[in-house]
Amino acid sequence: EENGLNTVQYIRPFAFEWENNQDEGTSWCPWPVANTVYRSIISIFSLLFAAVYLFFSTPIDFLGPFFMSSFAFIYFSIFSLDANSLSIGNEICEDGFDDLLLDNLDSITCIPGMYVATLFFSIFAVCSFGMLGMAWARTGSIHGGAGAASPSGVNVQNK
Repeated sequence: EENGLNTVQYIRPFAFEWENNQDEGTSWCPWPVANTVYRSIISIFSLLFAAVYLFFSTPIDFLGPFFMSSFAFIYFSIFSLDANSLSIGNEICEDGFDDLLLDNLDSITCIPGMYVATLFFSIFAVCSFGMLGMAWARTGSIHGGAGAASPSGVNVQNK
């Protein structure tokens, strides 16, 4: 890559504001493309799956708890990997990137906040899919059909 910064691909994402005696600005290095593509595919697939299962009764409704729990696990894995990557990028940024091109700057202020929203989305997805999976497994049906449990835990039989 230009300026010999091959290492940058392993420490992203990061963002920082910089300043030297002549200029100032903001620089960033976003999530890797593969990470973004993977997160997008999982998000689209899980949201479509949830919409179909939540709004339409299907012959394979019994698989719902398994899939909802699987999505919760996948989102937790995404959260763990993203949090680790963000931590590494921010730590190296806080250290001033040591000897990586930035020696001529007077100050660097790291701003990881622009990437933290992604972590919040992952945690929200973990909680949402986890609760849906548990509720579904507990009631046996998310559509309230015959034999579905009421919120009090008493089975309701529709006639």
